[in-house]
Amino acid sequence: MAESVAPPPPAPPAPERRLGRTLAWIAGELAVIAVALVAGAWALLGSEAALDYVLERAVQASEGRLTIEGGEGSLLSTVRVARIAWRGDDI
Repeated sequence: MAESVAPPPPAPPAPERRLGRTLAWIAGELAVIAVALVAGAWALLGSEAALDYVLERAVQASEGRLTIEGGEGSLLSTVRVARIAWRGDDI
């Protein structure tokens, strides 16, 4: 009977190829992370909670002289406010 000879194992990829693949993988992962961050920011800014936060910060920054009531909408679209009032002499 004839003996079967196994083919030799394939040679490992050249170091340049490994470096290129590693860099491509890192670039791909960074792109995925960037897309996830942009999508998260878009979802956050599109929420009414973000609008509420910004309106609350505006009232706090005015030290209570600004009153904002009935804010609705999102920071990425139309914002509607039922009432805005300023108490004080200076603007």
